[in-house]
Amino acid sequence: MATPQSGILADVPSFSRYLEFGAVADTDPAPVLRGLASQDFGEDVVIGLGIALVQSLGATIDGLRPFPSLAGPGAEVPSTQGPTSGFG
Repeated sequence: MATPQSGILADVPSFSRYLEFGAVADTDPAPVLRGLASQDFGEDVVIGLGIALVQSLGATIDGLRPFPSLAGPGAEVPSTQGPTSGFG
């Protein structure tokens, strides 16, 4: 993607949906990613890619890193990456 996704800096909507997809073993995710990259979603959609997927494609994205675990008084947010196996 040549430019940032405008939805990242848009106001937080009053409601939203969250979908998470995993790569299926022994398949090539590149055609699906190319299809997504060719769409103009405007501010309605933000697409995130995990480091494992990017690395599996032999690519790098400057600054991409795993989400760190966070902890504070009375709260803990573990660093859990998406599923590593396919669905089904």
